[in-house]
Amino acid sequence: MPLIMPIKELRNTTEISDLAHKAQELLNGAEAIDAEVVFAELEKKHFG
Repeated sequence: MPLIMPIKELRNTTEISDLAHKAQELLNGAEAIDAEVVFAELEKKHFG
């Protein structure tokens, strides 16, 4: 879901950059966890 900020806060580019990096880290972390779960389930299904 997009973050809606008042136009006055758009001048603070450092804060916006930090928010974007944190959001990207969360997405990357979630993908890694999901992949681990998928591979674990595949391993159980195919190799016992």
